[in-house]
Formats: sequence, C-alpha cells, structure tokens
Amino acid sequence: MLALAFYESPEVLTGAQRLIQRGIEFDEAADRQLASALRLDCLAWSALQFTGGPEAPSPTIAAALQGGVELLEVQFRQCNHTELIDLALVIWPRERPIHTLRRALYCAKCLKNYQRKRRPDLIGLRVRQNPDPTSPMK
Repeated sequence: MLALAFYESPEVLTGAQRLIQRGIEFDEAADRQLASALRLDCLAWSALQFTGGPEAPSPTIAAALQGGVELLEVQFRQCNHTELIDLALVIWPRERPIHTLRRALYCAKCLKNYQRKRRPDLIGLRVRQNPDPTSPMK
C-alpha cells in the first residue's frame, strides 16, 4: 500500500508529466535535426548533379520527402523539355534511391513525335517554392 500511495502523490505525477513533456520536446528536436540533415544530403546530391557528378548513389525518395525536398527536375536532351516531378505523387517504393526513377520516366512528346521512349537526365532536387494552388489556404 505504501508504494501505491507513493505513485499516486501529486508531486510524483507532476514530475512524471515533466519528464514526459521533456521527452516529447527532445523527440521533436531530433525529428527537426534529422529532417535538416536529410535536406542537406539531398541538396548536396543536387549540387553534385549540377557539376556533372554521377547519379548514384542518391538519397532515397523517403529521405527527400522527409527533408522537404519534394520536386525532382529532369530534362530530356533530345527535345530540350524540362519537367518537375512531385515525388509525393510518384508511385515507386519510397526506400529506393531517386536515381532509380530514371528508368521509369520517359518523354511523352518524344513518344508522340518519334515513337521512342527517351529517358531523361536528372538535373536535381528542388524545394517547393509555393504551396500547391489547388490546396486549401490555411
């Protein structure tokens, strides 16, 4: 009975609540730091693409989404068409690297005009500048 009375005391509950609150705050801070690290990794890969570096290894789609870098810019060399692909809408396993998307993408213009599926060059990842105009305003 003594132990039960000890756990029911308001001082212990307040202390436990403070510890829980601190744990939640630390967890949120860790999530923010992880998102920041993933964002920097994605932007570093984009810079490497800009300078002509190799496509592989690349961050995963999940890492890009968690880091807030949601758009993949691709360019089709044959028709000089550039496209931004929203990674959140892509139906592809999230644990796969971004460079594996290249084999699933092709230019609709080239398919229509030349009857060939031409693969794009990956330009880099981009941060969404404006919210989606079709989404509700907050």
